Amino acid sequence: MSTIENYRLGNSSDGRDKAESFSCEKFKQYRQACPDGMGPWLMYWRQNFPGLDNKCRGDNGSAMKNWWPFLFY
Repeated sequence: MSTIENYRLGNSSDGRDKAESFSCEKFKQYRQACPDGMGPWLMYWRQNFPGLDNKCRGDNGSAMKNWWPFLFY
């Protein structure tokens, strides 16, 4: 089970992040673009980082900022 696609959304019936079953099929679509060992997983993972206009919430309930500027600047 994984909450990666629902990180900080609080979208399950109990208010937590929705957990979904996880397998390698989740990132299979990225194998063409990133054929090396961890490439598909890393692309999938980064596609799920909170980005511009994301709906994620911080611990205090405020809107979470876009993570990308913190990673590269």
